Amino acid sequence: WALFYSTRGYKALIRVSINGFEKVSEEIQCLEDNRREIKNILNQAAKKAQQRLADDIRGRFLITKKEVNAATSKKNATLSNLTAELCVKGNARELGDYKVSPFWAYSAGSEKKRPSVVKAKVYRTGDLKGLEKDGLKAFVTEFKSGHKAVVQRVPGEIYSNPKKRAERESKGWDLTKIRSLYSVSIPQLATQKDVKNEVDTAIWKIIRENATQMLFGKLR
Repeated sequence: WALFYSTRGYKALIRVSINGFEKVSEEIQCLEDNRREIKNILNQAAKKAQQRLADDIRGRFLITKKEVNAATSKKNATLSNLTAELCVKGNARELGDYKVSPFWAYSAGSEKKRPSVVKAKVYRTGDLKGLEKDGLKAFVTEFKSGHKAVVQRVPGEIYSNPKKRAERESKGWDLTKIRSLYSVSIPQLATQKDVKNEVDTAIWKIIRENATQMLFGKLR
């Protein structure tokens, strides 16, 4: 039995399979006879891994199980291909998708006082940390679409679009460009060491229990 993890760009792959199955099955005929049972074991392991993945990520990070499950797809093993796969897809997530405080956009003339610092965190435990780099403080803005995001000024970069410049100048706004701040993606969370350990444990537990029962029943 073998586990394989791979992370590439916006995707993480968890593969459960049997190494050298054809060679082993020639030496132990009972394995070939139990091909269907082996397929079922792999699929049960992948199903349990998907459940544990969502539970563990939700337990460690400020993200819901629903979000993790929406990013995860499962490909079952078949009789002709004894490999089950979990594929976790997703781009980097905006900081606002986790926890940000305060998470509202200040506007001139507002009754609310401009916050001295915006704080954020990704882990469920621990304290919020202030978002400041090279003396530049992050802040929350709301775009015309209504989308709110944590952003930061980009030193030396000025809006060049005449329309945008004119609009900002008329309102007395800073002409320095802003950029949204991002954090880890769901695929990156799925391959964190502690998460991998939990998923590995769940997979091997299913495999050991079921494989032992299968072989014992066939060999006794």
